[in-house]
Amino acid sequence: TGANTFWQINAYLVVTTADAGGSGANSVKITVGWSDIGGAKTYDIVTKSLTTTGAVQGTIAIQVDSATAITYTVTMTPFGGGATETYSYYINAMRLGTTT
Repeated sequence: TGANTFWQINAYLVVTTADAGGSGANSVKITVGWSDIGGAKTYDIVTKSLTTTGAVQGTIAIQVDSATAITYTVTMTPFGGGATETYSYYINAMRLGTTT
């Protein structure tokens, strides 16, 4: 069994074209997943409305069980009608060290 590790996860999300007719709950988010000594975890590291352009960023430090991978998902919840919005995202994971 290998040592558990600390990681820093960084995410940057930018909406470059807003939803032209949008209002309500249209958004995009990035969710990070991992397992630590307490079990499986998820965290929404960034969430951004699709009704306006602009950027959001987020960072989280996590402790990861040696036998599991860090994952992420990107989820877009459109308001309805045609999808006119566009966005880009960037995510990285930086290993900070091991734990015992």
